Amino acid sequence: MQTNYIDWFKLSNSIHLITNKGYRIAKHYDLITSLEEQIQFESTEEYVDKIFPLFQNENYKGLEKEMQSYKRIVQENKLYPLKFRVIYEEEDDASPNTDIKLKVVKQIKQECNKINTWKYQKYVQYLSFKKSINFIGGIFKIQNDDIYSTLCLYINDKKEKYIILPNTQDNIKNFLYKNYSNKQEDTYIKRKQFIINFIPISSPKVYQNEVSTIFRLQTCSFHQLILQPSKKNNNVVQTPYGDKLKQVFQNFKQNISFTQHFDRSQLEAIENATDFTKKFTLIEGPPGTGKTQTILGILSIFQNLLKESRNQDQKDIILILGKSNGIVNDLVRKINKSIQTQNSIINCLNEEPNYLKVLRYGRPDLCENDIARYSVEIRSQQKFFSLFRDDVYQIFNQFITKQISDLLIKEQIQDFTSFLKDIDEQNDNQEPQISLVQLMKYIEHLNFRTTNAKILRSFGHVYKDLRKILKAKKDEYLKIEGKLFQYRHIIASTLNSCCHKKLKYALENAKLRMCIIDEAPTALEPSQLIPFIGYNNIDKIVLLGDTKQLSPIVIAKESEKMSLNRSLFERMLQCLESKKLTEQYRQMPNLAKITSTIFYSNTLKKSRIQMQIPNYILNRIHINKNSLFFNTPYGTEEFEDSSFRNTLECLAIILLVKYLLTDEIKSKKKKIISIISPYSMQKELLRMQLKFLNLLNYVEVDTVDSFQGKENEIVILSLVRSNDQIGFLRDQRRANVALSRAQYCQYVFGSQYTFDKQIQNNNFWKNLIQLYEKEQQIIDYNEESLRNPNFFQQTLNI
Repeated sequence: MQTNYIDWFKLSNSIHLITNKGYRIAKHYDLITSLEEQIQFESTEEYVDKIFPLFQNENYKGLEKEMQSYKRIVQENKLYPLKFRVIYEEEDDASPNTDIKLKVVKQIKQECNKINTWKYQKYVQYLSFKKSINFIGGIFKIQNDDIYSTLCLYINDKKEKYIILPNTQDNIKNFLYKNYSNKQEDTYIKRKQFIINFIPISSPKVYQNEVSTIFRLQTCSFHQLILQPSKKNNNVVQTPYGDKLKQVFQNFKQNISFTQHFDRSQLEAIENATDFTKKFTLIEGPPGTGKTQTILGILSIFQNLLKESRNQDQKDIILILGKSNGIVNDLVRKINKSIQTQNSIINCLNEEPNYLKVLRYGRPDLCENDIARYSVEIRSQQKFFSLFRDDVYQIFNQFITKQISDLLIKEQIQDFTSFLKDIDEQNDNQEPQISLVQLMKYIEHLNFRTTNAKILRSFGHVYKDLRKILKAKKDEYLKIEGKLFQYRHIIASTLNSCCHKKLKYALENAKLRMCIIDEAPTALEPSQLIPFIGYNNIDKIVLLGDTKQLSPIVIAKESEKMSLNRSLFERMLQCLESKKLTEQYRQMPNLAKITSTIFYSNTLKKSRIQMQIPNYILNRIHINKNSLFFNTPYGTEEFEDSSFRNTLECLAIILLVKYLLTDEIKSKKKKIISIISPYSMQKELLRMQLKFLNLLNYVEVDTVDSFQGKENEIVILSLVRSNDQIGFLRDQRRANVALSRAQYCQYVFGSQYTFDKQIQNNNFWKNLIQLYEKEQQIIDYNEESLRNPNFFQQTLNI
């Protein structure tokens, strides 16, 4: 079948997403092909044909996985969905091909079992859902011992609310007809009004944002380079600005104050990045080789030219982007710290260029507290609500009554004002400033400690009324936001937030000199294309990353099998030249040796900088005990809800953390201990245990995948598996991330037996075990040894 007869664009909307129709049609006509060998595409039409069906399937499988997870919880009566009374109006369905449209009459109050309702267990998500225009969710029909479930689309059309169901025989049978059974036959009677159980799953915004790039690729001014990467297509005509920048780099290259901060490979990467005769520069940065340092060097070259542009009609802007909010937060933190540090890279010319401070845009709810002052949304909201202080106080007094305050005291929950003071590290004992973002963080804080409906509803009312003020005075808010953009030249955002309407409007008259994308190999191609299609006037693009670390995370088996999880960075790397960073700065030499030996064939050079373990760590460990493998007993792993955990391993790690946490370490502003695991269930088990022991404020806990691009002084790795299979631990790139995060100490918990069983197909684990054996760094433990209160002291201090 010729694909030009298929309207892929029509199949890309949200209702077709929840039925996976595009992928199913492509599968039916045998149009799915592997992308592994597809480095070049003949046309944008071929690009759409090959990418879209797989991309829709990937997003559908993610939604389906979430729905199945909720289905199990509902079936076990651990969670009660929202309940809506709906009306089915048959005239709304003009043909059998029309989706089933249910009009929502009202949301039914659930007076009983409030503690276990989705609404009060996920109250922040509930508030977000209520203000959304549309939302993808799951409907659950409880029938005897089974539950029928289907994805659906919730539409909030101001005046009316609707739920759209796919028009399938199962949905018609389960929702539009009621079954009356007798001995002779089953009778089905059509229903007009009935109650449905609904759980919101995800906003379709991210999918819509990413999928649109597939269909709009033709509008990108350099789409031919995207389709057919080559040295020839990457060449562009030098501009006067490019000449000027080249001269600036040459001047910096002669300045020891600048060059002392870099090794040779980093300087070469900076030179390539500032070469405007090439559209793309690819920089490969293995763990700890200084990708962020290189970014800082690139920004330094621009600083005077950015300053000069203030006097021109078009202000120069640099976009710095990342796939995740964690990557963006880290970049904002490090760049702004460098600006404020004397003799730093950016500050090396005897000037503190405050105009280079980075503004963070998008998902302010995921902006970490220590960099909140750089968030456009948080700062703008704080300034806005300070102008309407009396209105804000009136709203708080109306809903946060003495009864609510007493309930907070009774449940030993911190009040909002104290919470604000704690998270606002810059208020210097002044009156804390309010924003909707921080209010939502407080509601999440509440929800972590209580499901008391009165408390949650009261703060929910405050949130709704503050939003009303913001909407009513929208023009004043936009003026405040506009002033922030006026004085900044560097904008940091995620790929998905970088083309929001407000940001595009703010940059309408700006000249985008460069777009830097960090950890580029972690993004799927449609996500990577967002800035290139949203902004057609980008002069230069720099992609940084390491293809030996994690590729884009995918859920669908088909995505991995057909290589949808190959990034644009990886595809371009096969056609364009790259610059590779070669000196390792992050880890102690013995830790760096593990990474270099196992994953980089000993090609990473040892840093010129002599690293030393700080005394506050050496007070607890012997200098030769900073790298150990704790051998977890066989058969201790558990499987539940599609993930694994290991309670014995968790216990051992908790005891190790308790030993390491001295008062001096606890008093540090930054958490210096991170626990990472490939399994989300192990992460949650560790968090729960640390919270119970009041230690969660001193330790960072995350998954390996979320920790890419991060580092910490002490990293504890929980591998969990202790039977005959290692699951996705066989992924060498995930193992590379896991073993390259620690600066001074790395403690790995895993089963030597499990890895021995897999050595034929997973030589990197065999190599790791051999390295530990050679250095006599394998420590056996079991339940009995953990009962010894001095086990870790004896192990680490000998």
